[in-house]
Amino acid sequence: MTIRQFFRILRARSWLIAFVFALVLMAVTAASLLMTPRYTASAQVLLDLKSPDPVAGALLPAHLINSYVATQIELIGSERVSTRVVDMLRLDQQPGWQARVRETVGDEPVARRRAIAAALVRDLKVRPARDSNMLSVAYSSRDRQTVADVANAFVRAYIDTTVEMRTQPAMQTREFFTDQAGQYRAALEKAQARLSEYRQSRGIATVEEGMDVDNLRLQELSTQLTALQAERTEAGRRRDAAADALRGGSADFAEVLGNPLIQTLKGELARAEARLGERGTALGRNHPEMVRLREEVASLRGRLQAETAAVAGSLERTHQVATQREQEVRAQLERQRAVVMQNRSARERLSVLQRDVDLAQRSYDALVERVTQSSLESQATQANILPIAQASTPLLPSSPNIALNIAIAVLLGTVLGVLSALVLEAFGARIRGPEDLESAAGGGIVGVLGVAPVRMLKNARRKAKGRHEPALLSVDRGGDGQKLTAPDTDSSLRPLDSAGGAPVPNALVDAGLLSPAEVERVHALAAEKGLRFGDAAIESGLVSADEVAFALSVRNDFPLLDPAASNVAPEVVAAFDANHPFMDELRMLRTQIKARLMEAGPGASRVVAVVSHADGEGKSFTAANLAVSFAQMGDRTLLIDGDMRAGKLHDLFALANPVGLSSVLGMQCKPQDALQQVPGLGGLAVLTAGPEVPSPSDLLARNATTHLVRAFSNAFDVVIVDTPSAANRPDASLIVAAARNYVVVARQHRTLAAAVETLSTRLGQLGARMIGSVLVKA
Repeated sequence: MTIRQFFRILRARSWLIAFVFALVLMAVTAASLLMTPRYTASAQVLLDLKSPDPVAGALLPAHLINSYVATQIELIGSERVSTRVVDMLRLDQQPGWQARVRETVGDEPVARRRAIAAALVRDLKVRPARDSNMLSVAYSSRDRQTVADVANAFVRAYIDTTVEMRTQPAMQTREFFTDQAGQYRAALEKAQARLSEYRQSRGIATVEEGMDVDNLRLQELSTQLTALQAERTEAGRRRDAAADALRGGSADFAEVLGNPLIQTLKGELARAEARLGERGTALGRNHPEMVRLREEVASLRGRLQAETAAVAGSLERTHQVATQREQEVRAQLERQRAVVMQNRSARERLSVLQRDVDLAQRSYDALVERVTQSSLESQATQANILPIAQASTPLLPSSPNIALNIAIAVLLGTVLGVLSALVLEAFGARIRGPEDLESAAGGGIVGVLGVAPVRMLKNARRKAKGRHEPALLSVDRGGDGQKLTAPDTDSSLRPLDSAGGAPVPNALVDAGLLSPAEVERVHALAAEKGLRFGDAAIESGLVSADEVAFALSVRNDFPLLDPAASNVAPEVVAAFDANHPFMDELRMLRTQIKARLMEAGPGASRVVAVVSHADGEGKSFTAANLAVSFAQMGDRTLLIDGDMRAGKLHDLFALANPVGLSSVLGMQCKPQDALQQVPGLGGLAVLTAGPEVPSPSDLLARNATTHLVRAFSNAFDVVIVDTPSAANRPDASLIVAAARNYVVVARQHRTLAAAVETLSTRLGQLGARMIGSVLVKA
């Protein structure tokens, strides 16, 4: 459904929407006036959401704010708060409240108190203000004087309950932690006593090993042992180096080389050996000076060896002393290590005892802190709730709010009206616009006609004093050579193949499409093949079908009637005003039908049946105006009233109905005797329905119907047949089968879409050609 279709439905069902709207509005207004007035008093409180605990000062996380506010709303409406309100106002002692709950709970005090509290909660509304920490506490009642007291009592009871809920658990917590603190204090004292006793028995002043003398002594011996080991190793290395040098016959090792005495002796020895060598060259071996020098050299060598041996011996002694001292210190270290290990075991036991004391101390301190906090909480008399505005006695009732109820009724009535229109449309969808008709009929739209001009002509029409008798006309039958004669003939109604003055040849010549010589050639071709002039001109190739339609459309000698002097009904708009906007729609329809008839080719049926599903859908209106429009264009037009049950074309054109279609089909008169001409509309012939017959369907089912339609098709350019309603009788189907062409007419906002679809399907099975569909606006 498009927006356009939606609004069309609303417009068509406006009466239903207005009815539902008025019904809802009257019902809501009446109910509002009959309702007993109720009064509402409202108080406001502010919640401190940043610090809900004034003692501990803990902050409320942001993600818990909504749940906290919801909890407070539930708390205000809880039984604990409401029963406190009952006690504060002594409502259970008031006769009015006692009588109100006596039927349900009797006179039992506790049950009565709870019943009154439940009744208060039913009339209580707690709402949070939008985007703020404010709570509105509203109470409604019929008693105007008490609503403010009850609302304020709820606020006070809520605050008292909040404080009570905080202090009572705090008191219980304080007592519990006080008892626990006494027990933990006794345990702390026992742990301290065990620690002191063990320390005194072991003589340990501290549990820190770094501060113990024995441990420091052990560290000092370890350092000495390390130094002695290094000293012994160095002494052994020197001893071994000296021994290796001596075994090699050399006395060059570090201690010797660094001994000044040995170096002095080596110098003196070298000098003595030098003198000995110098004097040996001059003196003999046994010379006293040589003997002395040799003795001096021997003495120096002896001393040098003695000193070297002494140095080597000192290295051995040094190594021995270092080894001995190392052994002594190692022994002392082992003894001290044993002492330290004993002390460490004692300290570990002491550390365990110390940890027991520390644990007991921390537990005791925590309990003392909780006892202090609980004591403060149990003594707190303030909450994180601040009253902002007290409730006052209302001056006007809160319900019924007549203005609000009417506004809701307007909205509800509109919605229900629209829904009712849509539901009704769903069960009986109607043709609302061209697209609906095109979808239902299964064919293209060939025209949209409005009926507003009819109302205007009805207002402007003046009845003529007398009715004119219709004049009979003569018509050539064409193919079979029969002549329909009449006393009064009109040259504009002669066959298209007759000579001179014919409308189609004149129109083509006036439009410059044919020359007089070509007109003669076409007349000869028409006489030879038995065709009408227009068909012969198209077959000759001189003009096309569109050119013929154009030539006829530009003619401006349209016959019109004077509304003041004519008895033709105002519904036949085309007969009175050729320039009215309605005529543009009608000409468009005429052009579409003309083009589709020409598309069928020469010899095809020129009869168009105008059908609709039911009466009152604009079928006769469309057929009458369409026939007048064709006649005004210059086409020889025949309008047949095919409704032999309730035909009304004779009323529309102010014609007599003594004979008509029923007379011709019943063989009571010849066709030419039943044709009538509308005064002032020379190109239009009308065949009325005729006298009423018992069974029109049987007459239409005869072969005479097909022969009659074929004869009229040959004699006229266009034959328009107004059919009866196709809803329940086969008359329209029989006419369509004989005419071979039909258009479906539907009335906007009246014709059912399903009916058009069924009608199109049934007519399509007859083998006739659907030219298109016509929408008649409501």
